[in-house]
Amino acid sequence: FSPAVRLQNTNVWAMPMQPLIMPDGGLGFSFLDFAVDYRQGGGGFRILGTKRLWWATSQDDGRTLSVSYLVDERQRDGYGGLAVDASSGPFRGRIYVAHHDVRGGEGGIYVVHSADGGGAWSTSVQVGSGFAPDSGVDYRLPALAVNNRGDVLVTWFAAAEESGKACGRLAASASIDGGESFLPHVPIADAGSCNDQPGNVVEQPG
Repeated sequence: FSPAVRLQNTNVWAMPMQPLIMPDGGLGFSFLDFAVDYRQGGGGFRILGTKRLWWATSQDDGRTLSVSYLVDERQRDGYGGLAVDASSGPFRGRIYVAHHDVRGGEGGIYVVHSADGGGAWSTSVQVGSGFAPDSGVDYRLPALAVNNRGDVLVTWFAAAEESGKACGRLAASASIDGGESFLPHVPIADAGSCNDQPGNVVEQPG
């Protein structure tokens, strides 16, 4: 392997996300920097109000990296989803990021895109607001894909009311105009997936 190249350019902890291979062969990298600095011990102290999402590129197979560009600074805990349009359609090369946003006091899944390789980013577009009736719904694990026509699909887990259990219900939405707008979201699953139930949790000794 080649020598490591530093991606993080901030003085707080960071978490890398998935890289992308761009249609021109360049590489795209994204990461979150943390709202809490744990280096001081005692559980850390708050640096930022939320996590921030960043983007950087490389045109020489990762030997050197560009400066980091701010994508969004309202990211809630958890990973986002990334995809690039490698089709021959009108939005070829457009980068999409789906993230868990906290604007307005409530979380939701939003998608932002860049048409210039990550130097500038669009205004975030909300694509989902969950299926639970209360204001405390949760959204997590967004994922993105772009087909050979340039259509964008985004999926995520929305909190589902399952007799008081902590469950997630898979939902999806799509865009046919390059991420400018999204179709009404629909549930993919008829019932929630409850990952905190005994059958999905194995206690470890000690």
